Amino acid sequence: TAVRQLSAHQGFQAILGEGQGRYLDEPPYPSGADVKTITKGGDEVPELSLAVVTGKITIVDFTASWCRPCHQIDAHMAKVLAGRGDLAYRRIQIGDWDTPVAQRYLKNVSQLPFVIVYDAAGVKVKELAGLDLPSLDAAIAQAARK
Repeated sequence: TAVRQLSAHQGFQAILGEGQGRYLDEPPYPSGADVKTITKGGDEVPELSLAVVTGKITIVDFTASWCRPCHQIDAHMAKVLAGRGDLAYRRIQIGDWDTPVAQRYLKNVSQLPFVIVYDAAGVKVKELAGLDLPSLDAAIAQAARK
């Protein structure tokens, strides 16, 4: 009962029993949206600049399957990407804080999601730690004005 109540409070449904647990699925992204997952297991990403798409505003999202705010960013980006051909969304699944990609890029980051927004010329516009959808939207708008 306690597990069900705690999970319901967080917006989840607990189904008890072996093999019943799983993380939330990614939202369906619009057809034709430029979405790619760079790594899923926290593997090393030698050069972050290779994820940036020249000619498009690029959102690089450091995320984890266990991170609920990360799933909220994904759902938000699925809506933002609808009808926008000028955006590229790149996801980097860190696995956990001890993986090579997390150790390399997230040493001074206190929370997930961690998002970096680049303008169409590949210039970094903003870094955001934590769930802040209005700031993310503002950074995308700022990148579009450049």
